[in-house]
Amino acid sequence: MALKNAWRDPVWSGVIAGAIVAILQPVVLAILGYFFKDRFSWGFLFSFDIPNLVFGMSVVLIVGVGVSAYRKWRETKDRVPVSSEKWFEIINEKLKECGFARAYLRRFDHPNNFTGSHKKVLDEMMQTLKQRLDAGADIQLISFNSENGKTGADWLKDELASSNVNDHVKVVQKQLIGNSSTVYIFDDRLLVYSKKTDSGMLYFYERQGESIMFEFVRRGFEEYWRNV
Repeated sequence: MALKNAWRDPVWSGVIAGAIVAILQPVVLAILGYFFKDRFSWGFLFSFDIPNLVFGMSVVLIVGVGVSAYRKWRETKDRVPVSSEKWFEIINEKLKECGFARAYLRRFDHPNNFTGSHKKVLDEMMQTLKQRLDAGADIQLISFNSENGKTGADWLKDELASSNVNDHVKVVQKQLIGNSSTVYIFDDRLLVYSKKTDSGMLYFYERQGESIMFEFVRRGFEEYWRNV
């Protein structure tokens, strides 16, 4: 698991790739030297042969390019764009199993105000959140709601009369910066977030592994929680 997390990290993956190339180069040259002496013959395909050193370095170069391409592919895989429907489903499933979660919500509506195609999954998410808070999960939500009226926090207070919802949910009417995005931070170091662009909202989930970015996001949230 430690090696898997290191491979996902952009710094350590570079170190590992360099080590692989450094190890392969003398191994390839030794094998070529043993079987083909000084030169590797391509006579079965072409009418010329190649010095072992040149051929060996070419093999190492190809392997290095392959390793680099694989790293880029892993980076793309770790940051995955999804549809809004899939995005809500991922959040709901993560809430069901998490013991720790932090979230900044661009809105936290009362369930009575849910409408549209996401109404069903939002209702399910509220029930999941209620169950996890009732079970004692370490969950903190900050929501921006500029309008007066009932919010999801009010619903939770009605549903969880014995719990101190204010220890888990804070509703603010002023943002640090103009923003219309949402971000969830889960205990398995997964970030699930939305991003507003000129063409509309985009939705992502991203595995952070041992990346320092996760710590900055988590600690930034907790500092904001203490001061809001």
